[in-house]
Amino acid sequence: MLLVTGGGIDSEAAFWQRIRTKLKVPASTTSSSGFEKSREVGGAAKAGINFLWKAEAGLNGKIARSEQGQSTAEFDPVTGVELIQQVRALGKTLVVDDFHYIERGVQAGLVEQFKEAARAGCTLVVVSVPHRSDDVIRANPDLRGRVRHVEVTYWTEQELLNIAQLGFPALNIEVDNAVAGRLATESLSSPQLMQTLCLDLCRSQGIDSQLTERKLLKFGDQELSRGSCEEWLPLQTARQL
Repeated sequence: MLLVTGGGIDSEAAFWQRIRTKLKVPASTTSSSGFEKSREVGGAAKAGINFLWKAEAGLNGKIARSEQGQSTAEFDPVTGVELIQQVRALGKTLVVDDFHYIERGVQAGLVEQFKEAARAGCTLVVVSVPHRSDDVIRANPDLRGRVRHVEVTYWTEQELLNIAQLGFPALNIEVDNAVAGRLATESLSSPQLMQTLCLDLCRSQGIDSQLTERKLLKFGDQELSRGSCEEWLPLQTARQL
């Protein structure tokens, strides 16, 4: 995918500029062509000198002159639809994350070009929070029936456990299943919160990189609630909520 985020987008130009930057496409292009003309000027001169003898000298020479000219043509910027088509030509899909951060007035102009790109066969993914999932339709009602809503559900505790089961061994750390289960419960179905809690658990033990030797970390419920982790576990949950 080619990912563009909606944060900080206050105009259509700013949105398309982000895509140009990722694709390395200039905002405008120019083409120059030149030509050169040359000609030679020739001449001869004679000089006579009367002094004891008479001498005659002939001077011949050629002078080259050149004329140069140049013409320049400037081309309009690549349109939004053309940029999306270039993304498609690269075998990628344009993903616009946090679309709800973009001002509604700007959304309307963007969605018009999204519609034309979709008509040309391009696929776009627009990501928004659930209560703003209809922003695309509101921006352009003509897209009704052309948009497919994909709802991302909350993570199950087993899915959250996968983060611990894959992450801790990568650091050469072994964590008791009960601890991982407690973290998954405290994460309240949020993978971001699960990652944060796992990270802070490592930091509470002074671990900030992969260990050279395997280490087993053990915590009981009482330790998680009142021991060395008493500060980070409840506070992290409260902060994220």
